[in-house]
Amino acid sequence: MGVTMNVEMIADASDIGELPEGVVLAAAREAEGLRRRAEGLLIAQMMEVDRRGLFAANGYVDVAGWGRGELRWSAVEARSRKGLMQLARAVPEVLQRLLDGRLGVAQAHLLGRLFRAPRVGRFVPQFIESFLQYAAELDFAGFEQYCRSWRSLMDQDGADPGHATRSASRGFVGHDFRLVMSGPTIDGVQWDAVLNRFERIEFERDWREAQRVHGDNTRADLLERTSTQRRYDALQNLLAHVQLPKLNEPAGGEGEGVGEGEGALASASGGPVQLVVNVMADLNTWLYQLDRVMGLPGLKPMYEPFGAKRGRSHTVDGVEVHPRDVVLASLVDKVRGVVLDGAGRPIKMTSASRFFTGALADAALMVATRCTHPGCEVPSTQSQHDHLVAYSDGGATSSINVGPGCRRHNPWRYQVRARTYLRDDGVWVTEHADGNRIAPPD
Repeated sequence: MGVTMNVEMIADASDIGELPEGVVLAAAREAEGLRRRAEGLLIAQMMEVDRRGLFAANGYVDVAGWGRGELRWSAVEARSRKGLMQLARAVPEVLQRLLDGRLGVAQAHLLGRLFRAPRVGRFVPQFIESFLQYAAELDFAGFEQYCRSWRSLMDQDGADPGHATRSASRGFVGHDFRLVMSGPTIDGVQWDAVLNRFERIEFERDWREAQRVHGDNTRADLLERTSTQRRYDALQNLLAHVQLPKLNEPAGGEGEGVGEGEGALASASGGPVQLVVNVMADLNTWLYQLDRVMGLPGLKPMYEPFGAKRGRSHTVDGVEVHPRDVVLASLVDKVRGVVLDGAGRPIKMTSASRFFTGALADAALMVATRCTHPGCEVPSTQSQHDHLVAYSDGGATSSINVGPGCRRHNPWRYQVRARTYLRDDGVWVTEHADGNRIAPPD
């Protein structure tokens, strides 16, 4: 039975549940292949519409506007497809990969947007072989993260609006209160770390109450509050832990500076909530930005987008941080700066106020920004320390035999005897006990 027949069977079946699982899985893969080919044909048609200027007949300025109006595309789809069309002109292999079903639609759109990125898009064709290889190897979240990191590092001397504008506004609208903040990610990751801590407290409260009512049937949709409601309550709880800054008494004595009541409150308040935030950069990036901070010209690295030699400047969970802030953090201990060698292993850590102890535990979570199972998006800071070679099989408790695994996939690997390892090119691979790879390349 051919795969195409599988697709037709499912399209005509009155009860998909009666079909063999192999038929359903094969048909799903075939349907995805057809979707990729259809996208490739659409891009080819766009190229012809653009070449002939056919969009102008109905008053459209370009092919993206024509797609939004005539084909009902969203603005994001239109921009992505326009960039993908332009990239396909420059590198025909991209279009051929789509037509062959070897390039995912989401990955292709990401490349299209990256090709249109100011200042760095022109470098995409130089690295297109790497981009196409890893688009076939990685799940979308991993591919997107590497592309985002590459773009940030390639453009680190360009526009930096996050540092140009720091703003916070608050106000009342009817019976609602609104608070809006924007600024550089180096500040945001510290907020995120504190909020995550308080959100977990609110989640545990909801979970315990749900267990009291529902027992073993407890699940997330039975919790009393939504995640956004818990986040708001976490912010309110955080207010109860704010410590007022203690101001030095001015030389003028009484009548100046902070009042006795406020001073007493600041002295008597408890200590601040302390959490570790790790920000990491590869050695070349760190040295280059150190030169910049010191006023030296430096030699800017040309970054590979993937593999062991790729540039990095992010938190443990993959949030991009400007390299300048990583350097400054490592110098003043605002957060803990971590410098990585060419293989991505920590070689330098600055000190910081510690909430958890054990450098090994922290280093273990720095080898990946999320759970290493394909398609899992649980960030490293919410994952467990997973022995790549099981301790029961003689695996050592060391930084070269550990990586982040979420609460589901860490025990699952042991139950089914699956194996996870990091290849030399920086790709995490998970295999069943029989050696068959989960989520093999396209």
